[in-house]
Amino acid sequence: MRFCFSKYGVTAIALLAILAGCSTGYDTFTECYSTSQFRKFSLPSFSSYLMNVKTGDESRIDIYLQMPYRHLRFEKTSDGYKASFSITVIVRNEEKEIIQTKELERSVVVKTYEETTSPRFDGMMQTLLLKPSEYVIEIISHDHLAQLRYKQITRFRAKDFSDSTVTASTLLLLDTAITDSKGIALRPIFPISLVSLNNDYGIFQEFYNVRVSDTIRISEQYRKSKRQESNDNSFVYAGPPYRVKSETCFKDPDSVYYKSDSMFVITKNGTQQVIQFFPLPDRGYNTINRKITVTRDATTDTLQFLENYFLPERTSQGFIPFQQIVLAMRYILREAEYDSISIATGEKRNQYINQFWESHGGMDRRKEFEQRIAEANVRFTECSNGSETPMGIVYIICGIPDYIDCRNEITETWYYNFGERSFPVQFRREKESIAYYTLSPFSINDSFWQYYIDRCRQKK
Repeated sequence: MRFCFSKYGVTAIALLAILAGCSTGYDTFTECYSTSQFRKFSLPSFSSYLMNVKTGDESRIDIYLQMPYRHLRFEKTSDGYKASFSITVIVRNEEKEIIQTKELERSVVVKTYEETTSPRFDGMMQTLLLKPSEYVIEIISHDHLAQLRYKQITRFRAKDFSDSTVTASTLLLLDTAITDSKGIALRPIFPISLVSLNNDYGIFQEFYNVRVSDTIRISEQYRKSKRQESNDNSFVYAGPPYRVKSETCFKDPDSVYYKSDSMFVITKNGTQQVIQFFPLPDRGYNTINRKITVTRDATTDTLQFLENYFLPERTSQGFIPFQQIVLAMRYILREAEYDSISIATGEKRNQYINQFWESHGGMDRRKEFEQRIAEANVRFTECSNGSETPMGIVYIICGIPDYIDCRNEITETWYYNFGERSFPVQFRREKESIAYYTLSPFSINDSFWQYYIDRCRQKK
């Protein structure tokens, strides 16, 4: 599968246009992982979450969408600023046939320019009634002013809720649940937004085919791998990130640090809705096991829901932890420079970093380097910080590739062009359930890598 990317060094507007215009047609249903990650910063990119519930005898997919204001183009009007966009949903079956489409037009009007660049977003929901089966759901946004498009493609299975046994919807994460005269209003959040919460989060779930006197026990467990201190302080300079591997990405969780048990007795046949609140998981990579045990007439059935969440360290806006900066800089620092920076504390360490960049391109180059660290964290964080993964490191050092190729689900190759020659960088996916890629041994040309290291170290 092939995807196009802009030449390194094109303007931001051209880059957005190229990224938003790539990857059309049904073949992109096996889209490269990094292709979708690079498009996260393009206009008009959005976030989505799919929830599967029962409606009558049918399976319903609720598509929750959030369009950030800063990902839209606004025009000034007499009353403030206005943006408009459309959402198209296309559903295909396993035979690649289009079986359902939906269109939605949206307008956003704000009073001030500051609102257009704020963290605010336009939230919406679309519903689909589908027969139980495997589907590919393609969601396309179109910014009417920018004339740019963004696409998300998701494989999804609609559950069969018609069985007489007890079944359950997928989970919906909540920021809060508000009770008023009309009932309970839920404010959903996406998994990526968990880190923005302060104390706890909610879970909404429905149980179907329940009967009076059934007992439902819900057990929640937070698990993670025990932290092991590493004695590997080996210095890396002018070498590709072949040895970078996060143990938390591959180790099975072996430590339970939170447990919760709740019991419900069903008082009405049909559907039971449950809202629960739990403390936030720890920072880092967490596995949350939700076990539902249903007891009926001395017999029991069990349902399992396993979710993985990575919560980064809480930082103020625009702030990157010192340790992440040093881990990325060690690829461009010489050993003496690295030693000086890594062992420094307080204001001294910031002085060492300033001194390095003052001699190697100035503060503009430092700003660009640290901006890439922040972007790598957004793009490639799965079970560890994105800036500490092989894909993140290659992006920080080399930038966006000219071309991405993924011939199968476990291998991706980035290509960087120099004149008539193209240099490949090959990644391999380590675990099917986690989009963590390692760098294939000896897949980077040494001269190519050294060119980018020298570029980062160029004098003023």
